Amino acid sequence: MLTERDVYARLYAAIKAAGGVRAFARLHSLTPAYISDVARRRRDLSDTICATIGVVRTIVICREYHDQD
Repeated sequence: MLTERDVYARLYAAIKAAGGVRAFARLHSLTPAYISDVARRRRDLSDTICATIGVVRTIVICREYHDQD
């Protein structure tokens, strides 16, 4: 399982490997503005963005943890 931080790290690395936001957007048929907004956390990670970096977004619900002293 990855954290949100891990996913953003993968996104930043993929953008860099593609040669920047414009190149990454072109490669995945998305707009540079959209990629930029997601990378700057102005928009949420979408299933589309997750797919471009090889991850699947899921929701995990956990019970609240109470320390037993």
